[in-house]
Amino acid sequence: MIGLFGLLLISSSFALDTRVSNASIQAKELLNTAQKDISEMVLRNISIKRVNESYQEGLQLYSAQMALENNGGSADYSLVTKDATDVSTVEKTALEANDELKIFKETYVNAEKTS
Repeated sequence: MIGLFGLLLISSSFALDTRVSNASIQAKELLNTAQKDISEMVLRNISIKRVNESYQEGLQLYSAQMALENNGGSADYSLVTKDATDVSTVEKTALEANDELKIFKETYVNAEKTS
């Protein structure tokens, strides 16, 4: 679904060269966390349009940086890290807002019943 192609791409890029940098490993872990965050949002029926765009961009950037790294170039995963972190930040904020809205609705319904 959301990045199956991206995950296959990431997996295949690791298969090309087992000597990956710590930065690439950290970026991959952040992307994995971002994917889990998106799944959580889907489960709670929260729109994922914004985070999905960031996630997809992060996957593309990751793939490009891995290719550069595998070809002996100097890779920079800072934009990948930013995109993945943005997903997690939005997910956290969205879940908090969703919980607060639920509490507000429950309070409102209870207030109407007692009025």
